Amino acid sequence: MTRLADVMPATAVAVLGIGLLGGLNLVPRAGEGQVAAVFAPWVSRQTALARVADLRVPILAVGWKGRLITVDTGSASAPRQQLRDASLFLIRPRPAGICSVNP
Repeated sequence: MTRLADVMPATAVAVLGIGLLGGLNLVPRAGEGQVAAVFAPWVSRQTALARVADLRVPILAVGWKGRLITVDTGSASAPRQQLRDASLFLIRPRPAGICSVNP
């Protein structure tokens, strides 16, 4: 009979591997123009939108009560870096699209 202690390492590796693959799917790819900026809960919707508006990039969608803002940075890397600095982190908009709505 198999003990729990015998299968625990394999189960942990499988769970971590699935989590890692899911996380890697959220990382924006180089050359993708559209990214979704995730803002911290303590940043108001108005502040988040103002930070994005300062970058002069088109806002495509706003979700999560203003915490997730999808923008099109084009092929330029400077707006993407500025957006990364202004937000908590960036993710790919396709997986995040289920929680975005048009502004």
